[in-house]
Amino acid sequence: MKILVVSNLFPPEYIGGYELACRDTVDVLANAGHICHVLTSDFGIQDIGESDKNTPYTIERTMLLHHSWGSTHTVVPFDAVQQHNLGLLNEAIERVRPQIIYLWNLYGLGWRLLQALDQAGAPPATFHFMDWSVMAYQRTFRKFLSSLRGRESVIWADVRPKIRNAIFISRFTRQQLNLSPKHTSVIYPYLRAQDIPEKRDYHLGDTIKTVYIGQIEPHKGIFFLCEALKTYRRTSGRDIQLDVYGLSRTGKDVQLREQFGDFVSVMTNVDRSSLLQRLAGYDLGFFPSLWEEPFGIAQIEMMQAGLPVISTGRGGSGEVSDGRTILLYQYDSQQALRDLLHGLLSHYEETAPTLGAQARQYVLQHHSVAHYQAALEEHLQQVLNKVPASSTI
Repeated sequence: MKILVVSNLFPPEYIGGYELACRDTVDVLANAGHICHVLTSDFGIQDIGESDKNTPYTIERTMLLHHSWGSTHTVVPFDAVQQHNLGLLNEAIERVRPQIIYLWNLYGLGWRLLQALDQAGAPPATFHFMDWSVMAYQRTFRKFLSSLRGRESVIWADVRPKIRNAIFISRFTRQQLNLSPKHTSVIYPYLRAQDIPEKRDYHLGDTIKTVYIGQIEPHKGIFFLCEALKTYRRTSGRDIQLDVYGLSRTGKDVQLREQFGDFVSVMTNVDRSSLLQRLAGYDLGFFPSLWEEPFGIAQIEMMQAGLPVISTGRGGSGEVSDGRTILLYQYDSQQALRDLLHGLLSHYEETAPTLGAQARQYVLQHHSVAHYQAALEEHLQQVLNKVPASSTI
């Protein structure tokens, strides 16, 4: 199958799980023998280096990214950016001649790209929805809905009919976006078993080592978590240290160090592979998101390592909980978080091994490469065949 993938960002340029999942999906398809061609923006192209030359597929970083994450990247008017990108997409379709167009996040590229799908002879397309940042990144769903009352409501009304086929990262995302495309699948992300070593040692030392993975932004709950840990450290006398792996494009990493630097370390210059190798060395992980997560890839990474994970389970991130895999607390209650943490630490060596093993087994069973590839190929083939795709849930 020949596939043209379109995304506003593509690693090594990324913001979070959306872009990483796009790259991982293209890797799966290419490794399965499909011919993939990626069309993305030139954002950060000066920092890419030689990475694009080592992939088994072609990456073109030629589109313009007008805006994202509260900032503007080019002085060129947005209409001109959209027209430029539409021309590049039409040219790529003519040159690559894909059997299917695989659309990821188009935010900042312009919805005018969808005009390419309406032209005679255009190949069928499918969308991959990981969250509602297709319209605006890092907005709560409530704010997103409010925004649709204005200019974007006109845009969305025009866009919605063009979304004929879609993959959703979770049942929650499918429900919240309220789309009814012709062919729909829910396909959860995958992890490679060999990438994340299994935790074996569940003995607590004098220092309790904990980990957070994700954006350093308030909506991810990192400041809420640190406030709760600060209080718990003072009242319990336990030495809890938190390693934070993440980025902030708004300077919140500096603020985090200034407020909580006595027990929080922001880990810099650690690539994803090295991070995953380190996870088994931690005593537990946190997934404290305050917003309704589309899914939560960082959460299943910690689970696959065999870490006990304390989580809010907000949005789609709660779909990995079967009552035995993660520890859930009320997202807006620091007291509930501290109580759950205290309960875990008080009986850690008796309960943590079982909790970690159950979490790891769940991820290995439900988020394997083989499972993901089979579901993805089924969806793409059924889009090509123009028959309804069966849901993977």
